Amino acid sequence: MLTGPYTTVLKQSLEYMLAIGLSGYGLVYPLAIKYKWNFALWLETKGIPAPPIYVAPFFVAAAYLELGLLSFNEAEVAEVFVGLGLSLMALHYLHFSEAEISNQNRNDIVKNESIALSFRILNEVFMVIVLSVATTFSMYATHDGKRRADNRIENGLEKFSGRYKNYENWKMVAFLNKKRLEKSPSSRWVLRNLGEAYQKMDNPELANKFLDKAIEIDLKKLQKQPLRASTNRSLVRTYRIIGDTVNSNKYLSQALEIGLSRIKKHPDSANALYSLGKTYILKGDIEKARPLFFKAYTIEPTDKAFRKKYYRYL
Repeated sequence: MLTGPYTTVLKQSLEYMLAIGLSGYGLVYPLAIKYKWNFALWLETKGIPAPPIYVAPFFVAAAYLELGLLSFNEAEVAEVFVGLGLSLMALHYLHFSEAEISNQNRNDIVKNESIALSFRILNEVFMVIVLSVATTFSMYATHDGKRRADNRIENGLEKFSGRYKNYENWKMVAFLNKKRLEKSPSSRWVLRNLGEAYQKMDNPELANKFLDKAIEIDLKKLQKQPLRASTNRSLVRTYRIIGDTVNSNKYLSQALEIGLSRIKKHPDSANALYSLGKTYILKGDIEKARPLFFKAYTIEPTDKAFRKKYYRYL
């Protein structure tokens, strides 16, 4: 919420603070109470409950995963671990508070109560699985629900493909884009990602197959609509992966010429400004792109794409 999706010093600092907080609360705090450290006991009297020590692995694992050292989107798993740790903690306190109410004279947790808690945890897990399956089936039972769920999955494939590409995990990039290709066989973006992934995995035959297909689709589009800057930019990206400097420069020049011409005719068009800004980014000229993104965002501040580019290049 404070940093956005891009890596910054602030974001990395918050990640380390979060990791320290999770491990401190999940492991250090309950140990401090167990060994009767005064400060920890004082915190407990102020109403800050300590997690039971058996859920410490969830908090410690989440702390490690939040740092992103393994490079496989592990922060998503960390969120699950934190949720599990807090859920087990809540169930633990609920169970033993009920047990203390029913047996006021008991001072220690007896073995039978621990077994009973274990069965209660298993029952909760079973109920969560049943509800999850029921929710999924009920969502897919309606046309609108199925459409929204499928769109979310499709967006997830695109999002995670981009993340794995940043991590240079090319096997996962190929796997995710093959899934996308099943529903979008003519997507230049998907074909280009597959071509790049197989090129990085030293499989030139498959790489050329997908890259040539992407170029073929773009060239057909360009024949029908020669003044589309986006199609020219798409060709630039594909030719750069192939290593064809001549063609990449050719289509970059065409995209730039189209963009400048549109701006001259429509100087207050947010779409024209945004498009030209993307061309300058492709050219590597961030300084010229930045004011274009700013102006496009100023004209249409509710547009998500304009806002994203504005904050990225702020």
